[in-house]
Amino acid sequence: MAKAAAEQWSPSSMVDAALASDLDPGIFSTIDEGDVPKSGNFLDFCINKKFLNVLPYPRQVEVGLMFFEEYCPDCSNPAWLFGDERDLDLFDQPMGEILENIKLLEFGVCPKCGQNRNDFVKKGYFHNPYELAGCAGQRSGKSAVIAMIAAYVLHRYLCIPDPIRTLGLLSSSQLYMSMTAISAGQAEASLWTPFKEYVDQAPWFVEYHKLLADTGERLGTELLHRPRTFLVYQHKRIACMYEAPNKRRLRGKTRFFTAIDEIGWMEADAAKQSVTMSADEISASLDNSLRTVRSMVETLREKRNLFNLPDGYACNISSPSDKNDRIMRSVRSARTNRKIYAYHYPTWEANPFISRASLQPEYDKSKMVAERDFGAVPPLANDPFIDNPNCVDLMIVPDHKHNLIQVKMAYNTDDFGNKTKYASVKVPHIDKRKPRMLLVDAGEKRNHFAVMLMTWDTKMNRARVDYVFDVPPEEGIPINFALMWEHCFLPLVQGLLIKHMFSDTWNSTDLVQKLRQHKVMSEQYTLKFMDLIEIAARLSSGELMLPKPELPVEDLRLTYENPTEFVDGKPILGLILQMLTVRQVGRRVVKPVNGEDDMFRALALGMYHIIRPEIKRIYAVDAAGGAGGNLGVISSRSAGSAGIDPRKRTSGAILATKRGYRNR
Repeated sequence: MAKAAAEQWSPSSMVDAALASDLDPGIFSTIDEGDVPKSGNFLDFCINKKFLNVLPYPRQVEVGLMFFEEYCPDCSNPAWLFGDERDLDLFDQPMGEILENIKLLEFGVCPKCGQNRNDFVKKGYFHNPYELAGCAGQRSGKSAVIAMIAAYVLHRYLCIPDPIRTLGLLSSSQLYMSMTAISAGQAEASLWTPFKEYVDQAPWFVEYHKLLADTGERLGTELLHRPRTFLVYQHKRIACMYEAPNKRRLRGKTRFFTAIDEIGWMEADAAKQSVTMSADEISASLDNSLRTVRSMVETLREKRNLFNLPDGYACNISSPSDKNDRIMRSVRSARTNRKIYAYHYPTWEANPFISRASLQPEYDKSKMVAERDFGAVPPLANDPFIDNPNCVDLMIVPDHKHNLIQVKMAYNTDDFGNKTKYASVKVPHIDKRKPRMLLVDAGEKRNHFAVMLMTWDTKMNRARVDYVFDVPPEEGIPINFALMWEHCFLPLVQGLLIKHMFSDTWNSTDLVQKLRQHKVMSEQYTLKFMDLIEIAARLSSGELMLPKPELPVEDLRLTYENPTEFVDGKPILGLILQMLTVRQVGRRVVKPVNGEDDMFRALALGMYHIIRPEIKRIYAVDAAGGAGGNLGVISSRSAGSAGIDPRKRTSGAILATKRGYRNR
């Protein structure tokens, strides 16, 4: 209990107490900050001996200059700029060459051509981003660059004479900088400590803090509170701290900067500790707290031409845990949301002191883990239930025929205006020779409705999936079970030799009763955890036959897209995705994050029942086409309805770099 409380502790209450004051705000106008030096851009702030006095990696320079958009796209050396938006690409260039070839803006204005930030926005080069999504391998300098960025943002806000009044906020308002992670302890170690060291040791902050101490002594009040765990600048109404990842406690404050460390691992790490945590909800709580500052800054830029006013910034960094984790979704979102600046690099392309060759021992231990941790190449799933990602390659049967069954999605609107959805199935060629097992996972409103047909292949002596499809519900459009019976299950029973139907106990009682009337032995069974453990072992060994997927499995492994969207309209590939991404949490097998598991659960039911001796002998019979005959796929959409050409190939993993994307 004590440990859990410590992990959730944050200095928020002490910060609020430090900010509480009965002092007349007018007293702070007597503080003379006229001689306080101000930095004109991120790079100057970092390397200038009057400010931070550190030497960042070239890639860190790139991140800072592109996030804050503080270089001139017209006056910088064209050979150093890339793409239509004239992006930077810095890796191992000496600092002298960077300064010689990149013309830096000074307070938002190019000293050479005189153009300002607004001019570059109008030209389409700049977009005033306020969110950073940084995906990179471990030891790439992610935490260090966030510490530099946070120190720079704090410097800019402290250089505003009265930030509360400038932003048009109530005089009693406070502005907060917050950092968080999977726990308060990790936030302190990974984000807060590097930032606090800069604030404690950097020349500019040392001099500024001395000014506040001297002025506070003259005024008889304490202007700066800076214990180990937080900072409060009383005269600016600015507070900086780290916080526990509690979505409720994170709400309410007006923030000007937030940072989340390892956001891509939040949910995965929480699951290992049997804790429920949503990276989306934590991010949303922090983003909402930035909205006031962001809206005011946007208004001031437009109405008062304050083009260099600092914004409300969110900086989220992480190595990837899987293709659909929070950091990967943010990086993908940057393609259409220009307020997000995203970068994606392996360790050796971010840290000039670590080479790919030096990491070969890590690759020799586990290529998948090394690619994830250092190559920043996300796997399909983190900690998948089935631990052999290559098992599906053993299952695929290349020679088969498609379209033995025709399926399309259909809708029905009743007399009361209620719209529902169902699958309409046609069996063009009656086949009463080979017995098949019907497997159902019956979702209705929030879960998909999955249907699978399985049999036993006598030549290969293993279970074989013949057909599979699922019916995804839509917002406000549930699955119509009555019409599923009439247009899906009844045609299957009439056209095929269905011997058994197995389903979970959820939503399937009516279907069981109807199928029994058609002489189909039907049972409800809820798989136990140990059942699933045994099934996973068999699947890991490749003890299953699958039809050839619509696209090569390697395309699924390499795609940069959202995997769930990538397999849309491709049921076999969708089944493979679910097999490789369902997760074990404690003694439960659960859905992948932002994915589905309905077809996997139908498959697991079949794998469990078909090896029961009294059932296996019914299916282990030779029939025309039974051992080496036609295998097919039921497509969950009519041809072309999803706008996806299943013949279209992708090639190569696509990695995001800055605003653009490149083949890996």
